[in-house]
Amino acid sequence: MNTGVTRRELLLGAVGAVGAWALGAPSARAQSKTGGFRFADNPSISWPQPYIASQQGLWKKNGIEVLPTPQRFGTGQSSLNALLQSDEVHMAVVAETPVTLALIAKMPLRLITGLSSTTWKISTRRSAGIGSLAELAGHRLGVAVGTSAEYFMDSALNSVGLTQKDVTVINVKPTDMVPALSGGSLDAFFIWDPFRFEARRILGDEYVELDFPAFRSNSFLVTKADFVERHHDAIAPILKALIEANGIMAAAPAESAAYMAGLIGIDPQIASDIWKAHTYDVALRGDMVKALENYSRYVIDKGIVAPGTEIPDFRSTMLIEDLKQVDAGRVDHG
Repeated sequence: MNTGVTRRELLLGAVGAVGAWALGAPSARAQSKTGGFRFADNPSISWPQPYIASQQGLWKKNGIEVLPTPQRFGTGQSSLNALLQSDEVHMAVVAETPVTLALIAKMPLRLITGLSSTTWKISTRRSAGIGSLAELAGHRLGVAVGTSAEYFMDSALNSVGLTQKDVTVINVKPTDMVPALSGGSLDAFFIWDPFRFEARRILGDEYVELDFPAFRSNSFLVTKADFVERHHDAIAPILKALIEANGIMAAAPAESAAYMAGLIGIDPQIASDIWKAHTYDVALRGDMVKALENYSRYVIDKGIVAPGTEIPDFRSTMLIEDLKQVDAGRVDHG
């Protein structure tokens, strides 16, 4: 999942969005100027459901018009900013990193539902001799410093009693990870997909992956609080369309992945590999709450947010009762 935005950019985006809201940015109306509700267009293998719903006519089937914005956004953060600053954007799909920082900044967000989760892998070379997380000690690790990839790296290191002081951390652009690993200037790298698949293709038998299943990245469909208040009757049809889309994806994963590959403009095989690494589930689960809380603790402990910052009550921002009414089995209290 590409969340390649630095924490500074995330925090600046959060502050800017809060400022626009406080200054009276227009709230969402029943329809945009072009009709219907709009979600910030940012297609990703991590959240296909809104796009499959559009392709299959599921919005209209459920009595609602939902369209992507005419403008395409490159990141979840820019999609979130558009949602908070524009009355023409009613929903956005983002990973937990910007969601957490936005809610810490007390933005008026509501989480309609989760859409997917995925585990990331650590990429290394067989010749580096790294066969476990503990064996990362003393090695050169590539990471995009200041992004969610650094959180991934720190989590993996901490799980075996290591810190950044026990390794050599090298700040590397995501696109430079694979050449650096194959060229021998890195022993391992931490980054989101699809770079591990490229490394696997280029290194062949020399490529090794390390698992760290405790780290999962989640994606959420979010909206503004006043949208829920003004258009609460739209929430159930939105959820029903997404659930139906999820069912189509489960029944035809290859076709769904190929459709998203064409929409995004990526290699179909890469799209298929990324697809298989995801769990797609229109749901609000207890482990999602825990993931948001864990990232909150991380940014508080690292001093990324102001001293004394409290962990938000994430459960109160989730539309749990709405999803329960549509399908109670998609909500748990873990």
